[in-house]
Amino acid sequence: VKPWTTLDTTTIHKDRWIDLKAERCQKADGTLIEPYYVLHYPDWVHVLAVLPDDRIVLVRQYRHAARAIAHELPGGMMDPTDASADVTARRELLEETGYRAGALTRVGAHSPNPATHTNQIITYWTPEAVKVAEPKLEAGETLSVVLMPVADVLAGLTTGIVAQSMQVSCILLGLRAAGRISF
Repeated sequence: VKPWTTLDTTTIHKDRWIDLKAERCQKADGTLIEPYYVLHYPDWVHVLAVLPDDRIVLVRQYRHAARAIAHELPGGMMDPTDASADVTARRELLEETGYRAGALTRVGAHSPNPATHTNQIITYWTPEAVKVAEPKLEAGETLSVVLMPVADVLAGLTTGIVAQSMQVSCILLGLRAAGRISF
C-alpha cells in the first residue's frame, strides 16, 4: 500500500463551511482516479461535560440531512481566530449551553472520515463545567440544552439517543478518560 500522487486539484465549491475539491490522482501502479472528491473542513471540537450530579451536558437539535432531532455533545468547528482547540472547546460549550468549562482534558483527535475529509474531531472532557449564562447561539442555530444521567446516555447509545457515530465515539472516549468505563 502506497500513497497516491495528486496530479491536479480543482475547487468545486468553497465557503466558510466547506471547501470541496476534485482531484486527479495516480496510484503507485499508474492507475488514474478522477475525479476523487475531497472535503476540506476546519477541525471540529466536542466537549463531554460531566456535572457533579453525574449528568452529561448535551444539546438537542434538528439535523436536516438526516431529517431527525439529535442529541449531541456541545461543539463546533474551529474558527480561524481560535488560538487552539482548547479555546474552541471553551467557546462552543459556553455559547451552546451557557456552561463554562474548568479543567479540560484532551481525549483525542480522530478523523471523521479519512477517505474524504481532511479535518480532525478533537474531543475534550471536563468534570468542572458550571452554568454561568444562557446560551448565545449563532445565526442559524436552534438547539436546547439537555442534562442526561451518564447511565441513561450509555444505555441509550444502542437505541439511538445519540445517533451520530462521531458523537458516540467521543462520548465513549471521554467517559473512558473520566474513569467511568474501561475498554
